[in-house]
Amino acid sequence: MAKFSASSTEKITETFEIILGKDVEIKEGGDITPNDCCSAAIYVDNDGKMQAACLFDLPLSAYTSAALSMINADVANDAVQEGALSNNLKENLYEIFNISVALFNERAQTGIRIKDVHISPEKIPAPLISMLEKSPAQSGYDMSIDSYGNGKLRLYFL
Repeated sequence: MAKFSASSTEKITETFEIILGKDVEIKEGGDITPNDCCSAAIYVDNDGKMQAACLFDLPLSAYTSAALSMINADVANDAVQEGALSNNLKENLYEIFNISVALFNERAQTGIRIKDVHISPEKIPAPLISMLEKSPAQSGYDMSIDSYGNGKLRLYFL
């Protein structure tokens, strides 16, 4: 599988530190698939063609969402234990994915924007899962958010 550029961990760290206002540590890894993610954002170009995707596991979905609004980490921990995000965490997650388009615009030949966000229990459509699994440009990461916790993300460039 192709990897994102070597500077991508720095770009991801910088992007999420700006979004969350917290120290973030990123390491390559993040073994998460479209079938077992909690949330996914799909990005398209100006013609509506899918260009990229970003997937989070449940812990990362909860911790990033809580950190965005400085919600107590216990709320995020409860969401992880219960296996579901509250409505306010879901709303924050959409905003995180919307801003995260910056992770892809640098590599895109044209501007891209968010099209869809799928948050558990909503499943990613099967045709989309198949497309993501075949993507040659994908990388997984482990993310640690200061005062919140750890989770996994995977980035796809289609």
